[in-house]
Amino acid sequence: MPRSFARIISVKARQEATALLHRCLGTDANLPPCDGRSIILGLQGYQLGTIAVATATVLPDGTGSLANAAVHPEFQGRGIGTDLVEARVNWLRSMGVTKAIVSEAWASRHGVNAAKPLVRNGFQLVRINEKGFAWCKDCPACRPNACECDAWIYELRK
Repeated sequence: MPRSFARIISVKARQEATALLHRCLGTDANLPPCDGRSIILGLQGYQLGTIAVATATVLPDGTGSLANAAVHPEFQGRGIGTDLVEARVNWLRSMGVTKAIVSEAWASRHGVNAAKPLVRNGFQLVRINEKGFAWCKDCPACRPNACECDAWIYELRK
């Protein structure tokens, strides 16, 4: 049964989503504005508030972009991330994206990789930027050391 993700619009929901992104991604992520060219999707959990969040944006050149995805640690491994990718791809296509949809995933030297949901949705690896997340100050995969994660760039063609 497909999950039903809600658009995150309210100030409280945006605060919960930002806190979840910080907890899971180890950085101060900025959510895009609610301007019609971006969407923030969330999944609410009983008494936990936002347990999953992800964003998608239609870039000025018509390319779709997936960013800022996080699933609460207690709910990982249940297919939520994969469903979030599918929901965002569907939204981007409904917005008329005709070019490729791109996404960046991180891969740590500790065996943690955020790319599985992308691959399950047909994305292909096109480039690796070594230590592409060096700016991250509180990486959940590398803690307590400095982030050494690589940025893996994925693409989904129409």
